[in-house]
Amino acid sequence: MNSSRTLSLFALLATICALVMQVLFWPEFLGLGFGELTPLVFWILGFTAVFVFGFHFWRDLPQIFYHPTRSSFVALTALLLIVVGCSEQQFWSKFSEPLLWASWVVALSLWIPSLELILKNRWIEVWKTKRATEGLIDSSIENSPATARGSLFMLLGAGLAVAFFWASRSDSWQVGLEAAARFYALCIPFSSRHSSPLIRLSVQIRAFARGIWVRRPEALDRMEEVNQIAFDKTGTLSLGLPKVVRVVSVENISHKEVLQMAASAEQGASHPYAQAIVQEAESEKLSLLPIKNQSLEAGKGVKTQVTREGKEESLIVGNLVWLYEQGLNSSDVPADLLWQAEGSEDTVVWVMRDSQVLGLVLLRDDYRPEAADTVNEIIDCGYDVGLITGDAENVAKRFSKDLGLKFSHAGVMPIEKATVIRRLSEKKKKALDVIYPKVMFIANAEQDVPALREAYLSWGLLARSNWAKEPADFHIFSEGKSLSEIKEGIRVFQDGLQAKSHQSLIEMAYHVVALSWAAGLWTFFSFAWVGNAAISAFIALAVGVLLLLRSVHRIDR
Repeated sequence: MNSSRTLSLFALLATICALVMQVLFWPEFLGLGFGELTPLVFWILGFTAVFVFGFHFWRDLPQIFYHPTRSSFVALTALLLIVVGCSEQQFWSKFSEPLLWASWVVALSLWIPSLELILKNRWIEVWKTKRATEGLIDSSIENSPATARGSLFMLLGAGLAVAFFWASRSDSWQVGLEAAARFYALCIPFSSRHSSPLIRLSVQIRAFARGIWVRRPEALDRMEEVNQIAFDKTGTLSLGLPKVVRVVSVENISHKEVLQMAASAEQGASHPYAQAIVQEAESEKLSLLPIKNQSLEAGKGVKTQVTREGKEESLIVGNLVWLYEQGLNSSDVPADLLWQAEGSEDTVVWVMRDSQVLGLVLLRDDYRPEAADTVNEIIDCGYDVGLITGDAENVAKRFSKDLGLKFSHAGVMPIEKATVIRRLSEKKKKALDVIYPKVMFIANAEQDVPALREAYLSWGLLARSNWAKEPADFHIFSEGKSLSEIKEGIRVFQDGLQAKSHQSLIEMAYHVVALSWAAGLWTFFSFAWVGNAAISAFIALAVGVLLLLRSVHRIDR
């Protein structure tokens, strides 16, 4: 970090000196056709911008020149110009342009994504949330030593080739070094990677304004690869507030007795369905019987012993598979109950006492009002949306039909959801292509932590107190959690990905135009007057952008 700061300060000071000398020699530029004061105004504006830049951001220079290749080329350009300047009487007036181009490249890498945000009125959101985001927003520094070394050696060789070509053609080593300095200045790496901290920061701030905390900023870059989004059902797509809609009992057993047995077994359990059964019993003013040796099995049911009329009885409540595992024979299942259970679109809870099936409790957990709109918008963004739930197949089908889901996996235990996500991520053949699905899983239960960890990206809806237990990449921290935040968040992420794609196109155009000119292929065209105006304008705009970033983000404080 210290070496990067040294290189950055050196480049900054050289640029300031170049601007000062350009002002001193400004009469040389009067022949450009802009009038006598125009060039002077350009350079005063550039000098002021760089001065403000250096005064306010000297601590953050390693972040701006964070890439080692970028710092190396800035320093190399300055050193070449010093060498050439030793043999030139008016060095600064003639050779300062490459250093100014270096500053222009740095400004441009910040200006392109900034312009897109300005046009979309995004900076208003940034400013409004600047204080709220302090301490939560983080931006990682990208650094790839192997890639940097490869780029450095390749472009060093190209620069030497440019220097030898023009030195031999003009019979002057100063001309060759000048061409090399210009080439190296424009070779300062300018790519979508360099603007990603700004894009990432703006996405984080906009997401924060919508009640979304980006826990891992690097996850924003991986969002581009996601093509499938899987939801948990209870409390995520659904309200998480199930209600008892019907109680069915066998002959000689009352509905109230079935509900009393189910509520007694479920008392103390934290699952929403268990709580709904207990609340229904309490609303019917049914007393809960004392129990002991309660054993809960996530995704299946509960087993306990209940004391009724001074006699202990075994009580098992849960799905039908759970009853079979506890020793119930399929021949002992009443046919009418089985028929009603299979034909229902509600969640079915079976109640068995001493190996005798007493009846069913049917519960319904409606999906959130905003669920359909959220799912439709996510599908419109190009994602395959599906459901992974522990509920029965009939419940999953109802949700899939009503919400337009592309896939659903029902009857999945919490510990099995990670396996389902792993299978969804396996490579698949589509026509003549092979695709590698990347799954984002969205859930709100602590028991879904293994699935959240297995997914390529994850989104948690747990309360803030449980964030430490949950490995999700994104969190919703607003009080009234809803799927609307997820919809808004995905839209924000899509905007960030779009900005990165635009940056890639600009990068390609920049390298084609700038490097071909720097190598001397465009000798018939002069960029002097364009450089004077563009450099000053871009640096000034970059300073404004950085001032705003400094107010919302503290680096190394």
